[in-house]
Amino acid sequence: MPAQPTKVRISYSSRSNSNTPFQIGLSKGFFAEEGMDVELIQVNPRLGATAVLNGDLDFTTTFGTTLRGIIGGFPIKFVAISVKKSEHFLVVRPEIKDFRDLNGKKLGVATLFGSDQRAAEEMIRGKGFSPNMIKPVALGEAPVRAQALRSGVVEAVSVSPPFDLALRAEGFRVLAGPQDVDIALPTSGLAVANRALQQNLQLVKRACAR
Repeated sequence: MPAQPTKVRISYSSRSNSNTPFQIGLSKGFFAEEGMDVELIQVNPRLGATAVLNGDLDFTTTFGTTLRGIIGGFPIKFVAISVKKSEHFLVVRPEIKDFRDLNGKKLGVATLFGSDQRAAEEMIRGKGFSPNMIKPVALGEAPVRAQALRSGVVEAVSVSPPFDLALRAEGFRVLAGPQDVDIALPTSGLAVANRALQQNLQLVKRACAR
């Protein structure tokens, strides 16, 4: 009798291209081939790392906020990187014509100091301006940020495809994109608690196999 697949819970923070590798792995049966019954769960980026530590999740794909937790002392490690470079675009309201018009304006981000904020700051810096010119406002996942831009709650958002395309089609302006970020800026990976590396290393290797 074949062994029962191991149930594995993996979180992602936003409905965007950053979690596409894991959605493909699930739909194509790659995880199943490794003996895993994977459940992908959307979790606020601020909670992913904590849930991994508590044992409520086995892995989280959220990068920026998790990395900040690791730097702060969380016993977690990234064991894989799935998206190595930012895919974010800086999308602004139609009345914003160039970067000078961003001075003093609000930037909608998923969570403060997360990957999308870092990407926006690098895009602004890459154009020769200071990121301090704009005020980040934590709003949540990409659909919420897009709606905040539409309603005028913020003047700019940092979003990844396909949200940039939808906003562009509605008349919003794209000031910068991935081509304007000169540094490697991962936006998605696979992070696991240190204890899992000690207690269940084979499961971690299977999760990273594809």
